[in-house]
Amino acid sequence: MSYLEVTAASQALPGLVEVVRTLVDGMGHVQTDDLAEVAAHAGALLTAARGLVLSCADQATSRGTVRESGSASTAAWLTDHGAGVTRTESFLMRRALMACDTPALVALREGLLSGRVTPTDAVHAARVHAELVGATDPVWHEQVAAGVADLAARVDARAELDGFRLMMLARYATVADQERAARHEQSRRGVSTFSATGDGLWAFRGVVGDVDKVRLQAALTAFSAPQTSTLPDGTVVRDERTAAQRRLDALLTIVGIAASSGVRGPMGATARASLVLTPEALLEPCEHRAKDAFGLWRGTGGGGPCGCPVPAACVDDLGTILGPRAARELTCGADITPVWLDPAGRPLDVGRTTRLATARQRRALEVRDAGCSFPGCDAAASWCQAHHIVHWADGGPTDLANLALVCGHHHRFIHAHHITGRVTADGSRVQWDITHTWTGWHPTPPPDIDHSTGPESDADAASSPDAGHRDGSGSSLNADSGAGPDADDRVSAGAGAGGSTGTGAGAKGGSGAGAPSAGREPPDDGHGQPPPGGQPSRPPGDPAPRPPGHHALTA
Repeated sequence: MSYLEVTAASQALPGLVEVVRTLVDGMGHVQTDDLAEVAAHAGALLTAARGLVLSCADQATSRGTVRESGSASTAAWLTDHGAGVTRTESFLMRRALMACDTPALVALREGLLSGRVTPTDAVHAARVHAELVGATDPVWHEQVAAGVADLAARVDARAELDGFRLMMLARYATVADQERAARHEQSRRGVSTFSATGDGLWAFRGVVGDVDKVRLQAALTAFSAPQTSTLPDGTVVRDERTAAQRRLDALLTIVGIAASSGVRGPMGATARASLVLTPEALLEPCEHRAKDAFGLWRGTGGGGPCGCPVPAACVDDLGTILGPRAARELTCGADITPVWLDPAGRPLDVGRTTRLATARQRRALEVRDAGCSFPGCDAAASWCQAHHIVHWADGGPTDLANLALVCGHHHRFIHAHHITGRVTADGSRVQWDITHTWTGWHPTPPPDIDHSTGPESDADAASSPDAGHRDGSGSSLNADSGAGPDADDRVSAGAGAGGSTGTGAGAKGGSGAGAPSAGREPPDDGHGQPPPGGQPSRPPGDPAPRPPGHHALTA
């Protein structure tokens, strides 16, 4: 190319810039059929312009222009002379020019200076080339250089280069190279601790190797598929969660499965969350302390405090401070251990752990609900949790008439929106008080129900047909059955053990020694205080009577 041609092209650049700006300003006048052609020409122009800027920077460095100009570096020279690139872009261009400044990467450098290879892809290609040159026989080095130069100019260059690196290492790497890669992976892999994001949420990150990635991706993919289904009326209910939200829910589902397995860690701890909380930690916010639609505080009507109980925060055993809503969700299907505290908060005595939903109840729920009971959700039963329709902190019993299977996503949705529901009179399904509109699911007021009959009546639970959801042996499937394979899951164990619900002499309302069942306070005044005299009822086998004090729950 002659000097005159280059000079003429250089003088035409300002006019070309004006042409592009005219098109940008008048884009509304471009015909629809011409948009693709204009975009293609603009992309070619962008590629050529990127190569021209890089070529100018390369020549300015090799000719000594950068040094004579007083600029600190090639990157500074670009920004000082108004090349139209940011400081970050200028440093990346300088880094790419330096990475390709080797005889083995002549082809890659040509692609960079022509604009076909971006600075980011050029740097990555040079890194892949260096790793493969150090791990393979010299006979393959020429093919490696040609391969990275070709792949760096492709649309999905980074993924192509990574695949090329792995395939070459799998074929030609030595044992020593594989061991070096394994040591590098072992030194980098890990998961960070949780860090506060500043808006009440938490963040963590992880670095994994190939094997870890394959295992995690397989599990997350299996559990994070969108839950789209069709209602009986033909309405299609789509999963409105983002892909990131579905992956997090999948991770939490896997964690829940591990926690329910009962497997313990090296120090004997289980994967279940552990909370120490007072009854106030499970209270709902007072309805008097609220704002109206205009953001103004509503008065109590008397001009003073309303006198309603005040909710309290709680802390898990790892130091996370939780509000009442989070505490209610975590304790909805938790293992509960009664703990008596003195007025100073010191533990005095600990009862036995009661599992709120026994294994037999869980099996009955799987048969009845066949998965998540929320309308339109097809999550499998193995993905679901046993949810108390009426929270045990509000007096809800641990009976089949008050339990429902819900997946983790809808469990959080039910607690967040205070959705109510009930088991139907025939005990065949769960009916939630919700309605579906074009904006999604919304809670509706519960209908007026006569609780004098049917399985919804706690008073008649022991004699109702649903409370009788009994197995072949006639044992009740309520929480505190005194017989069966799950007897060790309850506070009261053995035939005749009294308490809240059960069979035989220890049936609901029966007499005899017994400890509080899940969802109920100890046999007391109903407000978390032991009975008069400071001696709560003691289940058989407890070493000593419980001393007086406040009542807390470890979930």
